[in-house]
Amino acid sequence: MNPEHPYAQFSVGDLNTLNNDQPGQLRQELIAFYDHYYSANLMSLVVLGNESLDQLENMVREKFSPVLNHDTAPPLLTCPCSMKVIYPLS
Repeated sequence: MNPEHPYAQFSVGDLNTLNNDQPGQLRQELIAFYDHYYSANLMSLVVLGNESLDQLENMVREKFSPVLNHDTAPPLLTCPCSMKVIYPLS
C-alpha cells in the first residue's frame, strides 16, 4: 500500500485510535468529512438476492433514495494505490 494514497489513511477506529487531545475536534472533522463526501454520486451499490428484480429495486429505492446527491466532485487521486515492489524468487 502506498502511504501517500488516501486508502492508506484512516478507515476504522476505536476509542484508543480515535482519541485526541482536543474535545469535540474529531467529531467536527468527521462531520465535515461526511458533509463533503457523503453524496449519492460518489457511491456504488451491488445487490444480490433471491427476490425478483422488481422486488430488489423496490427495496433499494426504499432504503437508499434518502441519500442526497450533492454533485460532489470525486477526489482526484494523483498517486498509485500500491507501490511497485519486486519480491525475490527465493
